[in-house]
Amino acid sequence: MALSTLYGVIMAGGRGTRFWPVSRERLPKQLVTLLGPETLLERTVERLKPLIPPERLLIVTGADHARTIRRHLPDIPRKNVLAEPEGRNTAPCIGLAACEIARREDGAAMGVFPADHLIAKEGEFRKLVKGAAQLLRSRPEALITFGMEPTHPATGYGYIKRGPEVARAQGYTIYDVESFVEKPDLAAARRYVKNPSYLWNGGVFFWRVETLRAAFETHLPEMAKGLEAIDGILGRRDASKRLKAIYPRLPAVSIDYGIMERVETALVIPCDVGWSDVGSWKSLADVLESAGNVVFAPRHLVATVGLEDLIIVATDDVVLVCPKDRDQDVRRLVEDLKARGLSRYL
Repeated sequence: MALSTLYGVIMAGGRGTRFWPVSRERLPKQLVTLLGPETLLERTVERLKPLIPPERLLIVTGADHARTIRRHLPDIPRKNVLAEPEGRNTAPCIGLAACEIARREDGAAMGVFPADHLIAKEGEFRKLVKGAAQLLRSRPEALITFGMEPTHPATGYGYIKRGPEVARAQGYTIYDVESFVEKPDLAAARRYVKNPSYLWNGGVFFWRVETLRAAFETHLPEMAKGLEAIDGILGRRDASKRLKAIYPRLPAVSIDYGIMERVETALVIPCDVGWSDVGSWKSLADVLESAGNVVFAPRHLVATVGLEDLIIVATDDVVLVCPKDRDQDVRRLVEDLKARGLSRYL
C-alpha cells in the first residue's frame, strides 16, 4: 500500500539528561552512538525510509543541533530539518511541523515519532504504521496513538488504558482510549501489567494535519493563534528571525496533556514491537540483556572487583558511579551541576 500522503515527523529536541555524562547539551542522546555505529536518530530515520521517502521526513530539533543533524543525515533535504528557537515541549514542536506540512500539501497526514527510541521488531512496526495510515482514510477525524505492550511493571513510563474495540486495520485491533495515566508508583504498575487494558505510552501518533489543527483550535486556542502566525512566515527569507519572536509565546505543553487527553476521538493500537525508550543507563542494560554492572567507557579501561549492580560511565572529563536502582537520579545530578554553575560539564 502506497503511503502517498503520509509525512513522518521525528522529534529530536530532547536533551537525554539521564544519559549524562555521555549525553550533553552539545551532543544529546539522539546523536550519541549507544547501540552500535549508528545514532538513535539515524536508526529512526532508517526504520521509516522503506515507507516514507526522505523528502517527506521532517526532523524537528533545537536550533543548536540543526547543523549537526543535517551533517548526520545527508539524505534528508536541508529544508526538512526544522529548528525550534527554544524547547517548548511536544505540542509546539508538532504544531510547527504541522504548519510546514500544510504549506506543502493539502489534506496530508502525519506520523510523529520520537528520535531516540528503540524498536527491535522493525518489520512489525512498519506494518503497524501502514495500519494507522489505512485507518486515517476511513476515520479522518481520529487521533491515533500506539500503545506498547508492557513487559514489566515500569514506573518510568506513562500508560494508556484502552476502552472498547472500534475497528480493525491491517489485521490489528483498534480501541477507543479510555484514559491516559501518569507514571505510576510500583504498586500501581504491578496492577497495570497484569491488566491487558493497560499499555505503555510510546509517544507515537498519527492524524490528518487538518484534524490536529482543529483540535488545537478547540483545546489550545492560544497555540492555534500562534500557529496561524507561523503559517504566515514559513517560506520567507526572514522566517527564522520571525519564528524567534513567535515561538517563545507558544504554550509549553505536551501533546498528550494538551490534546490527546482532551479529545473524544483518540484511538489506540496495541503494539508488540520490542519497544524501549532507552531512557536511562539501566534501561540500556535491559535492552542489551546485561546483568550485573553497567560499564560504558569506550576510551578507557575500567576494571571492577567485588562490585554489584552499579552504573559506571567514563568520558574524557567525567566519571559517573551510581547504583543501578538510582539511575533516574542522574537527571537530578545534572540539574545540580547546572545550579552550581558547572556548565562546562553539561
